[in-house]
Amino acid sequence: VSQSRYSRRGKIFAEEGGLIPTSNINEVKLVIVDDFEQYKARKSELDAFVSAGGKLFFNALPPGVFSIGNSSITVQPTIMGKYFFANPVSSVLLQGNISQKDIFMWYDKRKGYIQPLLDHVFSANGWTPHVTTGLCNFGGDYPYGYLAAASYRMGKGLFIVNSIQLAGMMKENPPAYKLFQSLVSLK
Repeated sequence: VSQSRYSRRGKIFAEEGGLIPTSNINEVKLVIVDDFEQYKARKSELDAFVSAGGKLFFNALPPGVFSIGNSSITVQPTIMGKYFFANPVSSVLLQGNISQKDIFMWYDKRKGYIQPLLDHVFSANGWTPHVTTGLCNFGGDYPYGYLAAASYRMGKGLFIVNSIQLAGMMKENPPAYKLFQSLVSLK
């Protein structure tokens, strides 16, 4: 797995997630996007990269509506506080790397104690859910759950959006590393 550009979180992903850096997009299988403006500036090139079989991993998008590939997602803050948990869907559980309670109460070494792992969720029609959660609003627009991690196929490749705090959590929380590997290994 490779990555074309480094941001602060990108460096953490590379270190903790076992990524091999390169600056040549022709050698890349995975591009991590921490800043949506970078994607917008190179949208045609990056969409072509995905259509040809690449993976674009959007991490921690801020609240807003985002056009990704030929789809759209809406990111919004969690309500009633940040979340310490999320729910992997059955297809993720069947892989055998993550169990039902693994995305729960992760330790943050930088802070010295458990920190929330979700402060934003998203909704997106036509996306495949991998980790879901609610808004804790007893119904709302999506009473069956919002997305914390999901993918969208375009051509031969995938767009992956992740709202779960993974960067900086993978060393001390093996399920965080397993979840990251599961998401970037999607076919």
